[in-house]
Amino acid sequence: MIPGTFKPLANKSNDYLIDREMQRSKNFTGMWSSADQDLMAVESAGALWDRTREHLGTSDSAVIAARRTLIRLARDLQKGIEPYAPNHGDIYRVRSLDMVVDEPEFGRFLEGHEAEAVVPR
Repeated sequence: MIPGTFKPLANKSNDYLIDREMQRSKNFTGMWSSADQDLMAVESAGALWDRTREHLGTSDSAVIAARRTLIRLARDLQKGIEPYAPNHGDIYRVRSLDMVVDEPEFGRFLEGHEAEAVVPR
């Protein structure tokens, strides 16, 4: 942080302290930390984009699902329906599981692999 502030030392005003030699030889960002990279990505995104002009494809299915979920949760909250997750920490005891399976029903598939997907207490 810049002394006496809450502003990160690497910031937009100093081009996030990008090291051009590092950028040429070690990593494409030229930044020392992933935190600086994240900050740069968020701050440099610019103005809000008109999503109606966006063309999402099959590789963007996670983005589509996340947006639909956020929109549904926002609409529910407007109706006074609070989201379930913030008040039920036990649902965060999961980890990723990557498998190719024949089972089309996710719930049924998960029942057979719960030990692999749920973090033990």
